[in-house]
Amino acid sequence: MELFKRIASGIALAAVALGALWLGPPWLHVLALVALTGAAIEWWRLCARSEGMAGVLALVAGPVVYAASLWSSLAGAGLWVLGVVLALALGDLQRGKVAGWSAGGVFYLGLPAMAVAAILGPNGGGRDALLWLMLVIWAVDIGAYGAGRLIGGPKLAPRISPKKTWAGLVGGLTAAALVGFGLSQTLGAADMVVWPLILAIFLGICGQLGDLFASWVKRRFGVKDFGRLIPGHGGVLDRIDGLLAGAPIFVAASWVFGAPL
Repeated sequence: MELFKRIASGIALAAVALGALWLGPPWLHVLALVALTGAAIEWWRLCARSEGMAGVLALVAGPVVYAASLWSSLAGAGLWVLGVVLALALGDLQRGKVAGWSAGGVFYLGLPAMAVAAILGPNGGGRDALLWLMLVIWAVDIGAYGAGRLIGGPKLAPRISPKKTWAGLVGGLTAAALVGFGLSQTLGAADMVVWPLILAIFLGICGQLGDLFASWVKRRFGVKDFGRLIPGHGGVLDRIDGLLAGAPIFVAASWVFGAPL
């Protein structure tokens, strides 16, 4: 039953995300803001609720930075840096020590918010690039989950995430490489062969590291999931942790080496 709920809710989430991508702005921006708001609420409830006004910054950082970045990337970056600095300063003023989880939340949610806004653009011109990134991250999760269940074997990081295996990591990276290469050919980059493969594998590693970081935070606070909103998956953060880690890397790699599409 748990596996059925996981598959059904995963399909529903994918349909919503792909539908928003197909419709484009403003619906895609609305979905991004809703997801960032949900993630921020989960982070605040788990990590930053006790940190007063510093915690409020973690609560609003993601959606505010995203909205500002659509207007101006410089404005989004400025608000993000200001939010981190203010969270640190407020924590020091209020309790005599740094409000680390609040500042961490501003950093953790604000940076990917800027990255997704940069990929997409205010008019949705980067929808193909965002689709490529999302499907590669999904492929990592699905490949890792499937290979881990079918093959099992040595654990990847048993103290952080006891269910993750090295076989799952290899399966996830293989799925990411196949999906990244196939999509790059389908979406109009048939002349690019090696670069989409390399980037997809690297993003797969980043996605798994993002998942491990989220697992470490949950273990630190003694919870299984960030929330219960999504049957079989947990909360919003449980579903987008890989994307949060991968989006900034995708933007940085695109600036340095060129986009895969």
